[in-house]
Amino acid sequence: MKREIEFLPIQTFVFDTPDEAMETVAREFANWIRTLRFRREDAILAFDSGRLMENFYDKVTGMSGVEEKGGLPLSGVRSFQVMEVAGRASDAEGSVRFEHQSKLFERWKVPADQQHFPEGSALASDPAGTCEAYEEAFLQKGPPNLSLIGLGANGRIGINEAGSEFDSRTRCAELGDDSLAELTAAHDGLTFANPVAGVGLATLRASQRIRIFAFGADKAAAVEDGMLPDFEAPYPLSAFAGHKDVQLLLDNAAADRLE
Repeated sequence: MKREIEFLPIQTFVFDTPDEAMETVAREFANWIRTLRFRREDAILAFDSGRLMENFYDKVTGMSGVEEKGGLPLSGVRSFQVMEVAGRASDAEGSVRFEHQSKLFERWKVPADQQHFPEGSALASDPAGTCEAYEEAFLQKGPPNLSLIGLGANGRIGINEAGSEFDSRTRCAELGDDSLAELTAAHDGLTFANPVAGVGLATLRASQRIRIFAFGADKAAAVEDGMLPDFEAPYPLSAFAGHKDVQLLLDNAAADRLE
């Protein structure tokens, strides 16, 4: 069951389970893929990684089928990855790209040249140039029609921890120990270590639609603290108040302090 908590700076929906929330956003992704193909436009999608994304992967894969037989038109999909560990080759186990490939793209046949990701090896040799090129691709081949990303227990959104600037762009960041530990725990067989590259708050805000998810009691404080009408740097979630189409997707535990 889905219900809205009204009169908040960010439109907020509470679901009985995380799986229900991720199934809902997967169906929204699928609807936009079909709608944009009808308009003869590509669907530009950006999404997070980790164990909580696996239900989303299963749902979009299950709805796809064969394009010629009414499945999702994946030939018109472009995907963007929101973070990567610098120094990890994209085809090497232990990279975010490898996880996406093995858990999603081996089943979800988006054309390989339409899957965009920051190359971990290039990030190690030329971090500034690689981040600048990825930012340009994110905004020029996009910006995304729909972006899906998680909120961390310390308020982190992607690589954007407390103190990130409102106009921050794709960059390499040195994350705190708690963020690295949380990211490692959220992924199977992937250990996060600095530096980590990813899209900035301003980059994400360029998306037409943004869906931010947070599940579990350990996220409740970050949800409450970030629910502000104007941006405050200690609370990255507050950067999305005022965006024309942003939704915060919670389970009951994460929403506990809002009610």
